[in-house]
Amino acid sequence: MYNVIIIFFAGIREITQTKEIRVEFEQGDLTLQDIIIYLIEKYKKLREILFKGVPSSQVEAYLGKKIDFQITQVKFAINRKITTQSSQKVTISDGDVIAMFLPLIGG
Repeated sequence: MYNVIIIFFAGIREITQTKEIRVEFEQGDLTLQDIIIYLIEKYKKLREILFKGVPSSQVEAYLGKKIDFQITQVKFAINRKITTQSSQKVTISDGDVIAMFLPLIGG
């Protein structure tokens, strides 16, 4: 069992209508991609933000775990460390805290 806390900031929080959720996963070898797939199933509107500008065929392949790519529309931090790797390469451990936020824009 993996217990994970997912924290939502700014625009992401507006979609989820909550600051954080605690999720229990039964599978081993949990990755950030698994978390993303879970969140898209739970919060349908996240799909639009996460995959903005990505062709639908690539999105479907990603969701089926046939391909992987770095999601750039949303940033992720695992235990306060921002990840820049593609989501299949980021492993999640029991007790991890994952933060989701939109990149800062402006000048």
